[in-house]
Amino acid sequence: MSNYRLPPKELVNNEFQKMLEVFPSKVRKEIIPLGIDDEDNLIFKKISSLEDVLVGGTTSTGKTNFLNNIICSILMKHKPSETKLVLIDNKGYEFKTYENMPHLLTPIVTDPTHASRILNSLIKGAINRRKIYFNCHVNNFEEYNKLIKKIKRTNPDSKIDFLPNIILIIDDYALMNNQENKMLLEELLKVNNYTGIHVICGTSLPTEEVITKEMRDYFYTRVSFNFVEDDYIKFILDSNDNKHIEGENNYIIKTYDNKYHYLSNLLLEDSDITTITDFIKFTNKK
Repeated sequence: MSNYRLPPKELVNNEFQKMLEVFPSKVRKEIIPLGIDDEDNLIFKKISSLEDVLVGGTTSTGKTNFLNNIICSILMKHKPSETKLVLIDNKGYEFKTYENMPHLLTPIVTDPTHASRILNSLIKGAINRRKIYFNCHVNNFEEYNKLIKKIKRTNPDSKIDFLPNIILIIDDYALMNNQENKMLLEELLKVNNYTGIHVICGTSLPTEEVITKEMRDYFYTRVSFNFVEDDYIKFILDSNDNKHIEGENNYIIKTYDNKYHYLSNLLLEDSDITTITDFIKFTNKK
């Protein structure tokens, strides 16, 4: 899809347009929005340095909105050759709008019993990427793609190609929780560092039975929306202190440096999401 057209920023609301405009074009593509702070500043992360993310929240608190923001920011800025999405939608309807998107590495998984096949495939992919980096004498995904860029500059006909980011997004892990999936997700979190494969895992039930301590330790970024039980917020954030969250779409994010940030979602309406996906489907027909 060399003539692939990205959706124009005018398709989305002003708040989301700000996310697309606020950064210089050179780095705009790499930005993943995390939210807005109380001074109306956009808080973001570069996709290349995106750690695995654990997102907790009960129904209607904003967890799925947070995941939709990440998906839509990718659809707005990334060609399918640059970033691939693997979506596991255990409720069967949260990610339905994204069906048939060219960015999907696999069809959307709606049957929790099929998740093990996807997790197995991603583990093999991460291990294979490590071998590729070793053979090319580079350490990680970013260095590999820089090397390929250099090679293509001198030899445009080279058959070696760039690797895409792969982002696995799960909503809701609690509904696919079994021993096999636990083992596989933990294994993926162990082997995916610096490979360009990322995990963003949402759960409505953050307990040791669902997210083991071993799994939780691999999530360097934690996001907690509201829960009736304060212990659930403590569990997600790995904090001994009570953290209070008020209202829908407000949350606390804990980053790898153990800092806590109180943020609000960028708000995308269902109509915004449909407009983005319709543009991609109808403008980029094969």
